[in-house]
Amino acid sequence: MKLYKVLKSKIDNLGLYAAKDIKKGTQIIEYKGKVITRREAEENPKYDNEKAIYLFNLNKRYDLDGDFKFNTARLINHSCDPNCEVTGSGLKVWVYSVKDIKKGTTDVISTKDDVQDLISSLYYLRKNFSEDYINEGDFFTINMFYDSKNRELALKYLGKEVIRTKYGRIECLKLMPATNRSRIFKGEGSITIWLTNDENKIPIRIQADLLVGSIKADLNNYSGIVSPFLIKQKS
Repeated sequence: MKLYKVLKSKIDNLGLYAAKDIKKGTQIIEYKGKVITRREAEENPKYDNEKAIYLFNLNKRYDLDGDFKFNTARLINHSCDPNCEVTGSGLKVWVYSVKDIKKGTTDVISTKDDVQDLISSLYYLRKNFSEDYINEGDFFTINMFYDSKNRELALKYLGKEVIRTKYGRIECLKLMPATNRSRIFKGEGSITIWLTNDENKIPIRIQADLLVGSIKADLNNYSGIVSPFLIKQKS
């Protein structure tokens, strides 16, 4: 007998309900779908932030698209008081109980309003961030959901900067995510992101200051962008 059943939900049309009492720590259902590359997730209009997105980040290279009827787990509703969380191993994602669940209870996973994942946050910035409504040195936040947890990511706007790239000199919006000192990062101001100051708002450069040195990553190639880069001077 399955641990769950699909019924009408007051939260959002359909939902998963416990078909029997479920103990804390029980593996309930696999979140199934199609494994896609991060590149496809970034370029395919199916994953536009204005539509319902059922993506789980598997690793640095792959995401799991759960937007299929055979993925019953997609019907799990979200809540600020969850009784389930998700965990992944390899290319699989499972939903498990984080507390005892009584028969007839809806399975829910916690998220906040207007929440983003690591991929959709880039689309969120593209649509919602504008230097016209923020002063240099000000902070703004994005609600993030990753590693099965809600996190509020604060970013500091550092102003505009023209940087030299392999494509030429490009004006960028410079952002600094708030970071704490850890075994890897030095602390506040350790990470800097440069977004192209155009309709694309592509992260063209990321730099991180580490305890043992620093890392700088520049955009190597691209395709399917909204509009051409605004290049001030070609290389």
